[in-house]
Amino acid sequence: AALIRAFTRKAAKHSLVFAIIFFSNFLLLAAYGEYQDMQLGFRYFIPSYIAGLFLIFSMLKNMATEALWNFAKLVFTGLLTAALFFSHGGRNIQRLNFLPYDYAMDMLSTLPENSILFVTGDNQVHPIAYTALTWKRRPDVRVFDSSGTVFSQTRVLKEKTGSFSPFDNIPFLLREQKNPVFSPSRLSARGFFESDYGILTRFSMSSLPRPYHYQWSTYPLRGVLRDKHNAIFEQQEVAASYYYKLSEKYRLSGDRAKALFLLHRSVETAPASVSILGNAAILFAENDEIKTAERILRDGLKIDPHHHILFFNLGNFYARENKFARAIRFFEQAVKENPSDLNYRLYLQRARETVQLLAARQAQEDANKSRDFLAGEKFMKEKLYPDALIYFEKDLEQNPDSARANFHVAYSHSAMKNFETALKYYERAREIDPENTSILNNLGLCYMRAGYTDKAIETLEESLDIKPEQENVIKALKKMRSR
Repeated sequence: AALIRAFTRKAAKHSLVFAIIFFSNFLLLAAYGEYQDMQLGFRYFIPSYIAGLFLIFSMLKNMATEALWNFAKLVFTGLLTAALFFSHGGRNIQRLNFLPYDYAMDMLSTLPENSILFVTGDNQVHPIAYTALTWKRRPDVRVFDSSGTVFSQTRVLKEKTGSFSPFDNIPFLLREQKNPVFSPSRLSARGFFESDYGILTRFSMSSLPRPYHYQWSTYPLRGVLRDKHNAIFEQQEVAASYYYKLSEKYRLSGDRAKALFLLHRSVETAPASVSILGNAAILFAENDEIKTAERILRDGLKIDPHHHILFFNLGNFYARENKFARAIRFFEQAVKENPSDLNYRLYLQRARETVQLLAARQAQEDANKSRDFLAGEKFMKEKLYPDALIYFEKDLEQNPDSARANFHVAYSHSAMKNFETALKYYERAREIDPENTSILNNLGLCYMRAGYTDKAIETLEESLDIKPEQENVIKALKKMRSR
């Protein structure tokens, strides 16, 4: 009503309505918007853009003569049309931008007959929905989604499993159905097997044959590498999917350099996509790039601090490295964000049981100290480190896999300023007991004394990540960073 009145009467007061709409939209989005990609963010300002245009038009109409007003309308319409054409023309001609359709066709075209496809996220659900429902491609394939908003059979599945989560539904489908089950996403969860199948991942309750790779027919590799995908977030995410899937092919063929190149390219192409970061992190870990995988998952949590799958994957990484204190922390967060997921609870319970078992073993080891260790400990208290080292080395010969034995040999060498030798034993102690902050702190200080400042900072930061309230470590880090 305000718009109509503003254009039919010369009443400037109605421009106030447009101004309120314009600025309130900005304020609401500033307060509640959680988008990370600015291009996506600007789309949400469209109501403000429209209100702003009407505001300008109404003000011009109230101020200008009829001839000037008509001229202004023509000029403005021409400029707006030209701007839209040059900035969005190519994007809106779909024959020039068919990557999502190609992506969906690549998923559907190679599936075996009567397969089951489980999709998650907008960039999987909507292209598949468009291709399968609108174009009627592959009607034999049953599609389930992680939200139940598009494919009705998903809601029927939820009634049986009580969840939309792929961690619950894919195992159920594997147990209840004889048809092969696929998904564009990797899960890296226990209880079933995964194998690459072109752009997809195949799941099974038993071991699978070798991964199946094919040259996707609709969007070949040269298209992925040649085209620029910086304009549209959805394009970035889909192109990045091709990169990380192709990287797995090279990893399995033994070409680690190409695999890592493509993984980095995947992350660089879609740095704001949580799903891409999560999948790429799993593959980095499988290429033994654990620290890179950890960093990428943490970057993903900065984008979406409540993403339960990222918490779960981080917990999984730490559990694999026997860093159970941190694994428990992230499993607990995953359970908190998604309490209905029984898989998360199972992993959390196992991690806690492992910690209890390790604590019992450590207590038993402390209660059964060898005579050599006790003698070395006595000399160490008197700061007679060469004598202490003799007995600690004897103790280490008897207990080569003891973190305590390696630590005390390292400590003695460090006290004697044999830093390079000390580092070797400290690293072995950390390998055995990776979350022992005493080992990490001494290792960090040894790195600093040996001149490896960057490694010292990294090690002490890891110690703080495990136990944040260590004031001495915080002070030591400040000194190192200020140098």
